[in-house]
Formats: sequence, structure tokens, C-alpha cells
Amino acid sequence: MNKNLTPELLKTIESILKSHGIFSSCSLNSKGNVTVGMLNSTDLSKFSSATLKDILEEIVEKCGEIVEDVSGGSYEIIKRNVATGEVINNGEREVEILKGCVLECYIFKFKKLVLLRIEVDKTLWKPTKTWISVDIDEITGSPWFD
Repeated sequence: MNKNLTPELLKTIESILKSHGIFSSCSLNSKGNVTVGMLNSTDLSKFSSATLKDILEEIVEKCGEIVEDVSGGSYEIIKRNVATGEVINNGEREVEILKGCVLECYIFKFKKLVLLRIEVDKTLWKPTKTWISVDIDEITGSPWFD
């Protein structure tokens, strides 16, 4: 069985955000050998930096557990912590990345690569909005496994 992880990851992350009262929207799309998911929280401008860090860590930990469970122990996770960053859209800086984590997950059992970007973002226009953004790219048939 070639299990699709993105719906399970989205459901888990949605549950975490809802438990903190901050879930906003979620989407899932699939085409060919790629499945993508996107999830956003509501505005978190009034949350402390420590609270946002805790929520981010909870999401990262649960995603790692899901990959570990599904893989049957045949996986590699590369974790990168993000201290700062930005989103540039059509040449314009629109979003500041306050903190985040990127998980690059190789699941050998299914010959699958899952990339998760989990960030606390802040808009650079008024009114300012801070939110948690999660993007998932799940790729089967990657040349990494050949």
C-alpha cells in the first residue's frame, strides 16, 4: 500500500490549531505523483512569542511521529530550523518569516519524499497579521529512490 500522508498530516495539524482556537483554512490538491496541502491559522498578533514557539514545536513533533509511524522505521528526516526569512512575491517583499521549521522526509518504504514548511509569518502591510502557515509537498516517484 502506498499511503498518502498529506491528508493525515493536515488533519493532525488542523486538530492542533483548533485545540489552541486558531484554525482558519485548509486545502488539499493532487495531480500525478504530487500531492500538496496548505493550512493557515487565524490572526495570532495577540499571542506571545513563547506560545507561538510552543505551538510550532508541537506541530513539528506530531508530523515527525506520523512519518515515523507510517514508514515502518525506514525513513530519514532532515530538520532545518528557520530563525528569519521572507516571502517575495513578484519582486516585492510581502511577508516576514518570524520563525519556522522545514522537514524533509524520505520514506524509503513508499519511495516518497515529503517536504513540510511550518512557519510563523507576519504581513508587511497594514493592518499587520501574524499567522501559522503550513505547506506540504508529497512526491512519489522521485529519482532519489532509483
